[in-house]
Amino acid sequence: MAKNKEKPDDSAGYYGNMKTLEDIKVSFASLTNALKETEEYSVYSRALNEINNNNELKDKINRLKTLNLEIQTKMSKGTAIDISEEKELSNLYMQLTLNDTANDFLRLEKEFAVLLRGEFLKIIEGIELDIAFYI
Repeated sequence: MAKNKEKPDDSAGYYGNMKTLEDIKVSFASLTNALKETEEYSVYSRALNEINNNNELKDKINRLKTLNLEIQTKMSKGTAIDISEEKELSNLYMQLTLNDTANDFLRLEKEFAVLLRGEFLKIIEGIELDIAFYI
């Protein structure tokens, strides 16, 4: 007996408008390109290029980020933090905030990251994903 291959009523668009993960990947690629065309990204990107062209500042910023993450990780694990690490972090932060190029970059990077985080949180909430459980 032949099976009925007719699709059920799809007035709600459950079948015809279903997106695949590949569609979502394409949408994210489009979103990435759109973000790169914003004024906010353009300003951030120029600051990033300035940092990338200055190896000394780039190394200090990378060290600041690495050291900050190491300290945060130790704190979250309840591990003692060496006073020398705290002093190094404080000194690096002071040096970088006194440098206009580094200070502007750190400010712009934070602003852009906070903006993106807020938008990604809206996506996560919109799909009702309990991401906090996994990260």
